[in-house]
Amino acid sequence: MGKARPGREQDATTPEGTKLPLGEKAETHPGPGRAFVRNYLLRSLEVFMYWMPVWVPLILLAQIGTRGLQPALDEEQRLLKHERNLMERLEADEARARDLSSWHEAIDDEIYRERLRRLSQDEMLRRIEERELESQEPAAPPDSGESEERSD
Repeated sequence: MGKARPGREQDATTPEGTKLPLGEKAETHPGPGRAFVRNYLLRSLEVFMYWMPVWVPLILLAQIGTRGLQPALDEEQRLLKHERNLMERLEADEARARDLSSWHEAIDDEIYRERLRRLSQDEMLRRIEERELESQEPAAPPDSGESEERSD
């Protein structure tokens, strides 16, 4: 039993020495290699974070040195264009707000409401009179004399 036969797997044993069924492997604990890699990565991250205040300005200076200030100037132009559009919309909205505010104040005034009511009544009466006059006017008969003269 101590020798392994060729082509057959040996029975796996746990650290306590008990045998496992064929095909199953005992759990492996992280060896010194994994701990080294983990510590190395943690230390690298720590060094990177420690030097971050130095790298950020250097990257910014490198960008300005290679591309200049063109990206910042382009962004400024884009924002100015949007600012103009927003200012136009703001002015239009403020004008509309002033109109609505004055209309609201006028509607709250009882005298103004009475004037509007009378004006609307007068307007309705004028329209009714126009319709009555249109319906009372006789339709002009077609000239039969002109058609006879043309046939001669």
